[in-house]
Amino acid sequence: MAQTAIALYWRGMRWAPPLLAATITLEVAAGGSNDWATRPAAALVNVLVAGMILLAVEPSSRIWVRMRAPLILFCAALLWAGIPRLMPIGVATALDVPPNPAPDRLMPALAEAISQVSLVMAACAVTYRLRNVRPLLVWLAAAGGCYAVSVILTPLPWQFLAGTGQGRFAATIGNWNAAGTYFGMTATLCLAVIRGRTEVHRGWLTRLFWVPLIAALVLCMATQSRSAFTLTLAAMIVMIAVIWQRRAASHLGRTRQAAELALPLGLVIIGVAYVGGEALFPRYRALPIDSLSRWDIITTYWSYSMDAPLWGWGPGSFFELNQARLAPATALRFWSFGAAHNAPLQIALEAGWPALLMLSAGVAVIGVNVARRAWRVDDIGLIGALGIAAGASMVDVAWNVPAIGALSCVLLGVLWGGRPARSPDVS
Repeated sequence: MAQTAIALYWRGMRWAPPLLAATITLEVAAGGSNDWATRPAAALVNVLVAGMILLAVEPSSRIWVRMRAPLILFCAALLWAGIPRLMPIGVATALDVPPNPAPDRLMPALAEAISQVSLVMAACAVTYRLRNVRPLLVWLAAAGGCYAVSVILTPLPWQFLAGTGQGRFAATIGNWNAAGTYFGMTATLCLAVIRGRTEVHRGWLTRLFWVPLIAALVLCMATQSRSAFTLTLAAMIVMIAVIWQRRAASHLGRTRQAAELALPLGLVIIGVAYVGGEALFPRYRALPIDSLSRWDIITTYWSYSMDAPLWGWGPGSFFELNQARLAPATALRFWSFGAAHNAPLQIALEAGWPALLMLSAGVAVIGVNVARRAWRVDDIGLIGALGIAAGASMVDVAWNVPAIGALSCVLLGVLWGGRPARSPDVS
């Protein structure tokens, strides 16, 4: 009897959402897993956690069929990135594969990429088995919210909110923009939990998520990341607009339900802006100049990628390649860069444009699957959080931090594994 109960619990996968959420949040707390020691350790842990989850999936489950096409494309991209670097030198030379400037970083970079693919698959399998995106949404929001509240309660030099010489805030992640992205994602997930509640979760318990939502917004502003804060506000506005359009049959009902969310959220945002606006808002005035700088960064690394468009320079090679190509015109600005400030461009630079196309095709297949089903408020929140990370990764460092990349992969998998809604979300 006990063995049967254990087997049912194992196959039921209700243990998986808290495990995934705890794993991601611990990686965020451990410096974003963004140094030479924690990066490979996090990749190993992610693979082990994902392996446990996938072992619990029934061999006859239809999820294997659902995962087939994107998984093939993801694996093809990994093979394209890795195999040319493992070829004999003569074969690689004949195929015009450029030498990898950082061969010692090849295997850790591939391991990290494999771990991220495994997280997508694991989150997809969990969501499909539980028949609902909400369990993982709630656990991710709760774990991220606990982290945000714990940071708020830690004695900190809060002068950074007033910009009085304390610099910008990066929490334990170590990068301002990545930290802002994470806190923005957490705030959006908390908002989705509050307004996407079902009959099971209705009531005071979900309203507790206002506390981590406020904490995450304050910390997002404290990072002074313009991209993260702007994208977070945009995601929340879109969520309110969707609620106004779809949540009730009558115009009056839609307006009431949207107002129930917009009014308290507006007050929260005004309060957060009053607390930290002195530090963040002046940075928007520098946006025109910084935009030109970002364009210069993109054009520079675009030219590097076009020097090896087919094979790229090798996974994990960006830092060494950047150092080797510093010139008088770029040295003062680019010498400290560990990322291209544009995630797709960096993938193309390291793995080649065909690898980027295969990855994009796999994500597009998932996107088509998600677009075909009826979206609940939970889905909108997940899409909004993933959109914050994607948008920030186009102009800043976000996905380059392993913990942010891992969280994004989990969100993508949750959306992928969601089943069509049988009835509209009217709670």
